[in-house]
Amino acid sequence: MGALDDQAQRLDTAIAAIVALKPRVEAGAPWPMAELYGPEPEASWGPPELLAHVEEYLPYWLGEIETLLAGPAGAPTPFGRLATDPLRIGVIGRDRALPLRELFSRIEAGAPRVAARLRELTETEANRKGLHPARGEMTVREMLEPFLVGHTEGHVTQLQEILTAAARCIGIILGLVLQGRLSALGNLHFTWAPVALAGLIVQVALFTETGSSIAGSLGPAIYVASTAAVFVAVARNLRTTGMPIVALGALSNLLAITTNGGAMPTTTEALATAGLNGPGAYTNSVVVANPVLQPLTDIFAIPAGVPLANVYSIGDVLIGLGIVCVIAAAMRHRPVTPAGATA
Repeated sequence: MGALDDQAQRLDTAIAAIVALKPRVEAGAPWPMAELYGPEPEASWGPPELLAHVEEYLPYWLGEIETLLAGPAGAPTPFGRLATDPLRIGVIGRDRALPLRELFSRIEAGAPRVAARLRELTETEANRKGLHPARGEMTVREMLEPFLVGHTEGHVTQLQEILTAAARCIGIILGLVLQGRLSALGNLHFTWAPVALAGLIVQVALFTETGSSIAGSLGPAIYVASTAAVFVAVARNLRTTGMPIVALGALSNLLAITTNGGAMPTTTEALATAGLNGPGAYTNSVVVANPVLQPLTDIFAIPAGVPLANVYSIGDVLIGLGIVCVIAAAMRHRPVTPAGATA
């Protein structure tokens, strides 16, 4: 077992999660180009900039690791760059204009080489020190978290956030139309949020090639358990306006998945409408003959070419509608001023 096997496995999982989002990213095209893509916060980027960045830094950081390992053993070898690096900015600006399929292909082709090299490194090599221009001395193991492995995991979450922002945007717009306040969203509290987040993270990892391989025959049970965790967390917040609708949708999905052996059934017709090639080996929507509770399964589809094209269940629709209501209601909420108090 190599010294960096765990980090290599995490990188494999993160890249697989990005690739799994390819149909949804392509369905939402054309994406607007970000006005700024240099040293500005990466959270402001869209899919073109994010994918161009991942495609660019995978070979870059592999090269920096090799440079560090080839340096003299007596003193830390200078490595790395700052966000203002003109070559970094130039490559992102150039490659973000490439077709999305090309960016995904480059990421798929480059990531296995990086992970394979990480698995080859010995404990001595993992502890070799380099000198970063901003962070100072760092070992190869320490540089993986902020620059490569942990960084890629962060971009998985960012890409998922971009793709699920539609309901939040609709809720905010509705809240503003109803004369709500964006600042009121700061008073919105979600009990047991870590439980819901953990359930979603498990599902993201599960429906990747690596996650599916690790889970094996336990995959369906893990899927049911993670879906149940999300439902329980939502149910703890039923007093929040709109949350009962979210809970009803989550329960609907849970029933459909549980009664069909730990899978969310869909139809070949729905997949074709959405422009998907098929159920896929690592997706939560699979074609099932004679599914139980078929009206609750992924029988609806947004047509290919329309943003967010995919297959959906009635539970997904209710969850989206509930989120809109939660946000709009929270923006309309006015805190109660105690009697005799001044505003």
